[in-house]
Amino acid sequence: MLRKYSQKTLKSYKMWLSRFQTFTKSKPLESLSEDDYKNYLTFLAVEKNVAASTQNQAFNALLFFFRHVLKKENFNIKGVKRAKEKNMYLLFYHGKK
Repeated sequence: MLRKYSQKTLKSYKMWLSRFQTFTKSKPLESLSEDDYKNYLTFLAVEKNVAASTQNQAFNALLFFFRHVLKKENFNIKGVKRAKEKNMYLLFYHGKK
């Protein structure tokens, strides 16, 4: 199962799961619920103001954890506040005419 994931991906997942564990105050694994991960993903978007891509990394780590470690296949994200894409500012170079 882990062979198809790069070491960089696994390291990222480990970091996100560690942060999730801190967020849930080290709640026992068997008592983790969908509300826990929804609250965490919403916390990232609203309180931490992370970029959408950052929230997506956390989501993928939690998805992996819930599906492959806890064996919970139904991973519903309805009700999660999604992070907004950051605006990209374009810099225009005004050369001499």
